[in-house]
Parts: sequence; structure tokens; C-alpha cells
Amino acid sequence: MFINTLPVRLRIDERGVEAALRQTHETLARLLHHEHAPLALAQRCSGVDAQAPLFTSLFNYRHSGLPSAGQPSSDGADEAYEDSFEAVSSLERTNYPLAISVDDFGEAYLLTTHASVGVDVDLVGQMMVEAVRGLVESLEGERSSELCTIEVLPEGVRKQVIEGLNATRNDYLSTKCVHELFEAQAMRAGQAPALAHGNETLTYQEVNVRANRLAHHLIQLGVTPDSRVAICVHRGPDLVIGLLAILKAGGAYVPLDPTYPSDRVAYMLEDSRPVVVLTHAGVGAAVEASLSIGVARYSQSVPVIDLCSSKGGWADCSDRNPRVEGLTVKHLAYVIYTSGSTGRPKGVMVEHQGFTNLAFAQKAAFGIKSSSRVLQFASPSFDASASEIGVTLAAGACLCVAPAEKLMPGEPLLELMQYHSITHVTLPPSALKPCRETALPFAPSTLIVAGEAVSPDDARVWSEEVEMINAYGPTETTVCATTFKLDAPWHGAVPIGRPIANMRVYILNARLQPVPKGVPGEIFVSGDGVARGYLNQPEMTAERFLADPFVAGARMYRTGDLGRWSADGNVEYLGRNDFQVKIRGFRIELGEVEAKLIQHEQVEEAAVLALDYGGDKRLVAYVTGPETLTSEVLRTHAQQMLPHFMVPGAYVRMDRLPLTLNGKLDRKALPMPDSLAYVQREYVAPDGEIETHLASIWSDLLHVTRVGRQDNFFELGGHSLLAVQLVSRVQKVFDVSVPLYELHIAPTLQEMADRIALEQRSGDVDGCLVKIRAEGSEPPLFFVHALGGNVDYAVTLSEWIDASVPVYGLTATGLQPGEVPLRDVPAMAGRYIATMRQVQRSGPYRIIGWSAGGMVAYEMARQLRASGQEVAFVGLIDTLFRSNAIVDEMQMWLPDDETARELAQRERAFLLVMLQHDLGLSKWRVKSLAKLDTVEGIVAKLAGTDDDDEEERQFYQRLNAMQYAFVEAIEVYEPEALESYRGVHLFAASASQRNSPTLGWDILAGDNINVISVQGDHESIVRPPRGPRLGQLISKVLISKQTEQASIQESV
Repeated sequence: MFINTLPVRLRIDERGVEAALRQTHETLARLLHHEHAPLALAQRCSGVDAQAPLFTSLFNYRHSGLPSAGQPSSDGADEAYEDSFEAVSSLERTNYPLAISVDDFGEAYLLTTHASVGVDVDLVGQMMVEAVRGLVESLEGERSSELCTIEVLPEGVRKQVIEGLNATRNDYLSTKCVHELFEAQAMRAGQAPALAHGNETLTYQEVNVRANRLAHHLIQLGVTPDSRVAICVHRGPDLVIGLLAILKAGGAYVPLDPTYPSDRVAYMLEDSRPVVVLTHAGVGAAVEASLSIGVARYSQSVPVIDLCSSKGGWADCSDRNPRVEGLTVKHLAYVIYTSGSTGRPKGVMVEHQGFTNLAFAQKAAFGIKSSSRVLQFASPSFDASASEIGVTLAAGACLCVAPAEKLMPGEPLLELMQYHSITHVTLPPSALKPCRETALPFAPSTLIVAGEAVSPDDARVWSEEVEMINAYGPTETTVCATTFKLDAPWHGAVPIGRPIANMRVYILNARLQPVPKGVPGEIFVSGDGVARGYLNQPEMTAERFLADPFVAGARMYRTGDLGRWSADGNVEYLGRNDFQVKIRGFRIELGEVEAKLIQHEQVEEAAVLALDYGGDKRLVAYVTGPETLTSEVLRTHAQQMLPHFMVPGAYVRMDRLPLTLNGKLDRKALPMPDSLAYVQREYVAPDGEIETHLASIWSDLLHVTRVGRQDNFFELGGHSLLAVQLVSRVQKVFDVSVPLYELHIAPTLQEMADRIALEQRSGDVDGCLVKIRAEGSEPPLFFVHALGGNVDYAVTLSEWIDASVPVYGLTATGLQPGEVPLRDVPAMAGRYIATMRQVQRSGPYRIIGWSAGGMVAYEMARQLRASGQEVAFVGLIDTLFRSNAIVDEMQMWLPDDETARELAQRERAFLLVMLQHDLGLSKWRVKSLAKLDTVEGIVAKLAGTDDDDEEERQFYQRLNAMQYAFVEAIEVYEPEALESYRGVHLFAASASQRNSPTLGWDILAGDNINVISVQGDHESIVRPPRGPRLGQLISKVLISKQTEQASIQESV
């Protein structure tokens, strides 16, 4: 009861066993002089906070020896004392998490362990025994052996965490490459869908033939096993076919993101030294220039191939599967660059064996079958894309690809997944929140989350909706190392699970020794998926890729992640042990961001943190330097040096960075950013009710205290996911719909408020006018909406139309409350002409329309010419002269009685057709909805019946009415010939020209129509990657001095 306690600090390091014991003995001998000092005094002297425990483990050594037999006590009192008591039971308690008691009986010892509830006290006791045994054996043998190398895990426990939890061996086609698995699928089911893009679908046979021809061409250009081939294209079929072709040729693909800064693209090229570069015209002049610069740094003779050009020379190459001599699964499949702490990205070299194992392992883990439809969501420059593409095509499933704007989390993504009937999608957890904030259903049945930790709240919500799988794995382990399937409903933190087939996971301490369940350590990954290493970085490769001490001849990767084994054998992720973070699924080395900031001539020091703003992680930069280092200067510098996801949102200038007592950067002492940390224009207070309310929304989303009317949403720290939330809040607060793209066109508070005010005004003739680009010296170009009623497609194309041409859009009438849709093409044309003249009073006019919008553009030209106005250009983008397909399909949904002629029934039938085509609902689902008699009933079934859904239901009813009115107008419209006029240009999708090169317009226009063929289908030609090429072709016509020109024919 009155035993004194001495606080002792022991060092477990590389010292020998004997030296460590002597040091401990000397320490105890010195401390015995202070044994009467109270612990409170020791606590005050230690500097440990009074509320924190001074120590958490207690060692109690008790001399419990009894007198030898026959040896009497000094006065015989002991015997009398003992005889007067009967021992019933005893109970020891302790207030410490761990207490070890040793009773010394002279000839033997009794070891007693006490531990907190939840700690395996038996295991602790076994470990103590192992430690003592190891200590004794070392003293008897090699006394100089290091103390820290003594094994404390019992053999059974060690075997369990090394072997039992890693019993993942599973046979697979380990000698085959992923492209060979794809070829087998093309042989087995050649007519099965392989790629879906918009309304275009390519079969396995079609994809295989295209990839084979390009692969043979690459072989002719010198591609051999382990050769690297760079590919810099936008998402789409060209990307997938290009990757397959590179693999078939024996090369390793190196994906380059066209949105990266030119300096980064040039560095990747210089570092990877590809023998061929694949690209297409859609990447833009700036990227093309950076490609040329990067290639020139190491070679003057590397071919750069445009995949959209018929001049590539592979159209006549063999369509048979190439067989590359010497190619094995030990050759490289791809090199993907990740963020590097040195300031330069590092290329991870992944071999075919790991890629093939991934295909088999994830196919089983995710339940992917030939009937599955998988979304390709990740950027091609991130390793998750390898999983999406390789696993899907190796399994014989359909891969659905789409341009970036269609993949924006929230309504765009949900609509896309419905359209394509997606069954499997892999998303970063940060993409889930925008999807929860919309009423649209989540189409996939399987949701894989990866790239960052998933919150318990998201896990609870989504696990009840779909089959949810948490996947974990660094790029260096071929995308995925572990998976965990969540029970529904899930509660609590989400583990990263167990290793996938043929992969092993170790939790090791700082000395690479295994730790038992419940004990934190660093995660190491071994197995078939471990990458070869880092390209051109042998020292970093040796540091991160180590020999596997538990499997002879194998290698393991040091992840830098912390974790522990749970009681049920799953790995719990505990964060990073360095300065690497993940934000919205992107892996970022803070050191790389810091290194780029320091390259600014005025920055002396730099530090970067990832701060959490209500679940939204953002990068904040801290720099030292002169006062001229404003947030605007630093952000501009960062944007020129770093990809968009690595650009800090806030910049804090300091006189000096805080240091610890040891002289190291004290990151915990760095302040939270204030309003000066964001790029802010000269402050002008919000003006009016709309700007005031909007500023409040911005302030709440961006966590800034003050927003001025000239401030830019993205300069204040906004990003794509926050933009989705902003548009959603604007819809709720102001009852208007502001398209997401308009935030990029007009990102200031004043500009957005002006757009909201414009939307709120109904009845004004200019309500249908959208200003896309007002600047320019040439006559403007007016885009007419298609069936959807908006001009989203025009924004994409405008980026590739000469900057001297102003661009405007004309949206449909009938979408806003109180508006009546127009049911007559001449009436539409008349309204749009009146709107157009508010911008341009007289000709020459330039008008263009996509799909059915081309018909309206044509009628506008007819009316303008009839009134004596000059029309310099009329563009028809894939506009069919006659098409009754939708009207024909409506017949099956119309009643058989006389009510079939009623407008309400025709609008209902039209809605059912569009649900199947535009939203991708299954036929059985549409049949189920067809049991409802009215449009209102169908919309309520889809959007919900809560009061909060009323506005959404009304909008969809207006949209359906407007679209049907448009279809009805086109059906009865009889276009008239424009005599002796050669200003009509038909930009026809190659897929649409199979039946008629002129899409039927030769019946009306004869030879007076200029036909420009564009590779792609109806949807893809207006979206990246093909959209930019169409924009360039339109621009080429507009800037030509001769508008009545001969036919431009481009075969791609």
C-alpha cells in the first residue's frame, strides 16, 4: 500500500543485450536516491501535462521468499500469526493499462499480468515469456546481439500474422498478359459489346481489329518489349484502343494527362523517353507544343502520331493479333507517374504479371461478369484507370467511357450511369456527397470506393443502397492490395480488409518485425502485384522496395501507411507516417508542392498542409518572403507548375515559419488561413439581395469570412466538387438552374448573380440568350439548342473556335415556369432571330445547330435571307433531313382508342421513349412505368412524392413538354430550298453517313451543300476527344474568306 513508485525511461535500441542490462541497472541505482519523492513532483518536473498519465505501464518486483524449512523465526510470532488467518481469495487491481508483477520466491518466479479491458492479457503474458526467454538465451549465447532484435511474438501468433492472414495463393493464368486475355474474349464472343461511348458501341471484334492495326504499325516504328510509348489523349475509345495497341506491340504505355501544365508533361516525356508518342488534335496547341518540347529534350526522331488522322499509316496494317517475340509477364505493362516528394513526379513501373493478377483478383472480388457494364471514371493518368480498363476487358464485360464533364459527381454522373445502365463503378469517397444531394437514383449495383478513407456516415448510407466494397492499394502494388465488403447497414470505421488473391500484407514495426493484432505498425505489401520500382530512380527504389524477409526471393513495398490487424483479421487503416495525403482520390506528396512553390524567385521557405473543412480537405500553403508575395502571385505560379488537384486553395505569407525546440518545422503551430490567404480582388461589397444571399452561400461553402462582388469562386479555394454543391444550393435558394459550365465561364460573384437574375426574369425576349464568349472582332456565331433545350455542347466547341469569333447560345422556350413551348419551327426561328438581333443588328449572320437544332438554324437562315439580310454561314451538325424514329417508337406506348390523339397521351408516350433512350432505363422498368396514365404520375414515381421534390417534378414535366413540342414541330416542318446559296455546311458524323453521305440533304440542296465528314457518332463528335476536332473544322470554315467553298472532306 505504501510502496514508492519510480518513473523509469528505457531505450530499446541497437545496443547489445548485456550493455542494455547494465545501463538499466545503473539507471535504477541512480533513481533509488529519489524513491521517496512523490509522483506529483516527478510529473511537474517532466513537463508532461497534468491531465496526461506520467506513464502507462507498471512493473512491480516483489521479494516473496519464505524461510527455509526447519529454520525458526526469531521469536516464533510468525507461526502464531499465520495460524490465526484463513486465506479465502485475493484480488489485485491496478489503474494502469498494463501492469507486470514478478514474485521472486528464491528458486522460482511467478509472472502476473494485468491489462485493461479489450487487451488480450493472455497474449501479453505469452509475449513477456518470449521476451524473457529471448533475453536469457542471448545472455547465455551472444551477449552483444542487439536488444531490439529479440523476438517477442509467440510462434503461433507470428505464424498467424505472417502466413495465416496471408493465405491468398490462387491459381490464375500467370503466364498471360492482359491484352491476351482481351484477345481471348474477342475470340470467344467477338460480337459482344466492348466499348460504349455516347450512343456508339464497339464490339470486341471491332476494338481488337483497330488495336491490332495500330499495334502492327507501332512494331514497324520500333516498339519492342519494355519500350515505352506515351499516350496523350482525352477520354474516349481512342484512349482504350491506343492502350491495347501499345500492350499488343509489347510496349509499356505512359499516360499523359492533356490538362497537366506543359512543364510537367515535358518532364514526363524527358524522363520516360518514349520511342513513340500517341496523341490527337483534340489536346490543343499548348499540349502539342509541350509534347514537342519534351521529345526534343532527348531525341529529334521520335514519331508523334495523331490518332484522329488517316495519315498515320496503319489503316492497311494487318488486323491479326501480333505475336511479339520474347514478350513475357516480367516485361513492363505501363509506367504511371505519381506525386514525388523531391518536387518531380516519379514513374512507377508495373509489369504484366501484376496487371494480370489484378484482372483475375478484382474480377472475383467485385463480381464482374460478361454481362457487367463498368464505368471508366478515373483519369488515364491514375492507376485506377488500369483496373477499370484491364479488368473489364479481360472479363469480357462492357467498358463505358465518357468525357470529363459527363463524369462530374452529382447529376451529370448519375445521369450518365443511368444512360449506360452501369453495374459497377469505382469512385473516391469525396464523389459520394454530391451524389447524395440529388434525387436521381444510383444505377450501379456495386460501388467500389478507393483512393481515400471512406467516412462512417457514407459507409452507413451507401451500404444500405448497394453492394459496397472498400479497396486499398498504392500504385506501387498494381492498383489494389486489399478489399473489404461492407455488411448492410455498416456502422463505424471501415477497414481496408484482407489481401486480394496472390498478395500479402504485413504490419511491421520500425525494425521490420511483425506486430500482433491490435498493435499499430507500418503496412508493407508483398506478392505478384509489387511493381518493378521507380523509373530512373534506383536510390528511391532501394528505399521503398525491399526484400521480403518472410518469403525467399520475393519483394515487398513500404507503403508509408499505418495500420493494424483487427481481431477478425482485417486491416484497419490509421493514416500516413509521412507528408503524403490523399485529396478527392488524388495522391499528393506535400513535398512536391512545397518544392514547386520554392521555385518562385521570391519564396524563401514553403510548407504545405492539408486542412479539413467539414469533410472537405484542401491544401494550404505557407511561405516566407517579401510582402509582394500575394496570394494571386503564388496561385498563378502554382497553376503554371502543378496539376489542378495539387494547386493550394489558400496562401499564408509569414515572416518566418514556426520551429520546434529541435529546430524542425512545427506544422501544428501553422495558423489557420484568414481572408488574405485567398486570391481576392479589390473588395467591393455585394450589391442587392441576390449578390448578398449568394455571397453568404459562397462564404459557407468556401469557409471564408468575406466575399466581394469581384471575387472569383475558384480563386477563393473552390473546386469541381464544391461547384456541384454551389449549383445545387443556388437551385434551392433562388429557384433557378444555373448550368455548371457557366460557373467556369462567369466565375465571379457579380457574374453569377447577373446570370441568376437573368434566369429569374421570364417573358423577356433575351431570356433564351446565353453569352459564351462576348469578345472578338469577327461577326458572332450563334448556336441553336438541340432536343435537350440547352447549349452545353456549344461550350465545348467554342474553346476550339478562333478567339476572334464571339460565341452565343440560344436555349429553348418552355423550360422556365410560365413559359409555353413553341410547336412550330418557323415560330422558333422567328423568336431566336429577334433575340439574336439584340446582339447583332444586321448581317452577315452565322448560325449553327446540332441535331434537330440544325433544322431551326436552317429555317432562321431562310427567314433572314427572305428579309434581305446576309447569311454568311449556316452549320448543320449531324442533322438528319428526315427522321421519324422517335415518333415511330411512340406508337407502342399510345392507347388503342381515340385518346391516342390527345396531347397528354402523346407527351406520355414520348416520355416513355426518352426514359429508355436518354436515361437508359431498362425495357422492363419502362413497361412498369407505362402502367401509369399520366406524365405527372410517371415523373412523381421517378422523382419522389415529398413536398421537397415538387419543384423538381414540375421541372421534369416542363422539360418533357418542351422536348415533345420540339419533336412534333420537326415532324411537320417542311424546309424550303435556299436557291443558289452555298453557305450551308453539314458536319456529318461518320457513323451517321453509313446510309447517306449527305444525311438526306441532297434531296433538297443537291450540290449546294458542303459536307464535312467527322470521325465519330452523333454524340461523340460534340464531346472530347472528338469535339475539339469539330470545333477546329468549324473555325476553319468561319475564318476562310470564301464562305461558299468546295466540300471539305476529312476521313479520319
